[in-house]
Order: sequence, then C-alpha cells, then structure tokens
Amino acid sequence: MQTGSIEKELIIAASPRVEFADIAVELYSSASNYRTAERVGRNVLLPISNYLTDQHVIQLLEKISLNDQIKSASESPDILVKFFDSTIKHLATTKQAWTDFIDTLPNDPDDYYSYPKLREKLVEHNILPAAYPVTTVEIPATLVDG
Repeated sequence: MQTGSIEKELIIAASPRVEFADIAVELYSSASNYRTAERVGRNVLLPISNYLTDQHVIQLLEKISLNDQIKSASESPDILVKFFDSTIKHLATTKQAWTDFIDTLPNDPDDYYSYPKLREKLVEHNILPAAYPVTTVEIPATLVDG
C-alpha cells in the first residue's frame, strides 16, 4: 500500500525529520491549488524547514517560482517570510536563489503578491538593494522661515 500525500503531510507534520526533507519539498512544490499550498506550507514546509539543506532551499525556490498556485496563495507571502527566517543559516549559498525568486514576482511595492515583507528581509540582509533609499535633505533656514 502506497502512502498518499495527505498521509505524508500528517506524518511529517507530526514528526518532522531530516529523512522527510525530500518528500516535504516535493509535497509543497507540487501544490496544485492555493489552499493546498497554504496547508502544506503551514503544516509541512515550516515544521521541517530546520532540517532542509541549502540545496533543498534552492530547489524549493526554483519550483515555487514556476508554480503560480503557490506564489498566488494568500498565505504564501507570510509563509515564505517564516521560511526565510528558519533557513537563514543557508543564506551564504542561497542568496542568488532568493534574488531569482523575487525576480519572478510583481515589482510593485503596493502589491501584496510582490511579497513586501520578504523583500524587506532581503534588503535587511543585503541581498536586495533598498528600493527607496532614505535620504536626508537639509532645508536651508531661509526657506523654512521664509
């Protein structure tokens, strides 16, 4: 008897282990609809993320880039922020994958699906340049008092 994807999700959620890393990557990256992406992201990806290698992170980001059901799921921006935080130990080798993933998203800071919180994290860790650098301009007193 072969174990179905729901059973695999339940097993991994109950006992995340390094042995399940490849299965978890496949379950999440092959989500066929928004709700599945959210459920597997919450219950499988995040609990197992501490056990993933840098290659798992890179592979996941590549596959997510190609899966609009994941990218456009309403919980995905928050899930991927948490995923970033929990896999930060691999940042030295996953920087390019994060950049490549961001390049597949809308570049509109007002668009929720441009993943603004994730972009902030990537700027904070010097992976992306600040989109709108803050500059201080002194206004001459003659103009202020004027």
